[in-house]
Amino acid sequence: MTAYERSDLSAKRIAWLAAGLFVSLLVSVAVIAGLFAILPHRKATNGHTEQATAGPRLEVHEGSDRAAVDRAAEQRLHSYGWADRSHELARIPIDRAMQLLAAHGWLDDQPKQGTP
Repeated sequence: MTAYERSDLSAKRIAWLAAGLFVSLLVSVAVIAGLFAILPHRKATNGHTEQATAGPRLEVHEGSDRAAVDRAAEQRLHSYGWADRSHELARIPIDRAMQLLAAHGWLDDQPKQGTP
């Protein structure tokens, strides 16, 4: 007569499961090492890493381009120019736009009710 449940796993099965887990771990490490070998490397230039593939460029020093962006935005806000030349849509200085809006109101595309 046995004093344990027969539905439990045997030591042999547990050993096989542990071996399978170990082999799958080794295969995963090998796949990751292969990917690192195949994918493009980054090369160091001037103490910074540069990605070999094309992509978005991020600022290395925070705020270094901020002044140029602010100047360009101010220039666009305070000058005349084309917003979309093909559709003959122009841009006017914001101060002039606010004066025109205050004097004439917002232009509606649809007629008001009661007017033909």
